[in-house]
Amino acid sequence: MTSERLRDVPLFSSMSPHDLEELMNHLSPREYEANEVIFWMDERGDKLYIIDKGEVTISQPNDDGEERILAKLGEGAFFGELS
Repeated sequence: MTSERLRDVPLFSSMSPHDLEELMNHLSPREYEANEVIFWMDERGDKLYIIDKGEVTISQPNDDGEERILAKLGEGAFFGELS
């Protein structure tokens, strides 16, 4: 993750270069395997996720229990900010 990538996130776009570098010191990079669940619907959230590389699929089961894809997010996208 770079400070330039952070600047692309609307929540951080107006931060100074110094503040972005300081924020970088508080990030905890994590890699996930393909198809690994990051969190389940209705779990209490306490993190903001920023996609540095790869893609994340946001989904939930439909009434028949089949996966319904709500969104596919790519590099530079973020999620979890509403938790």
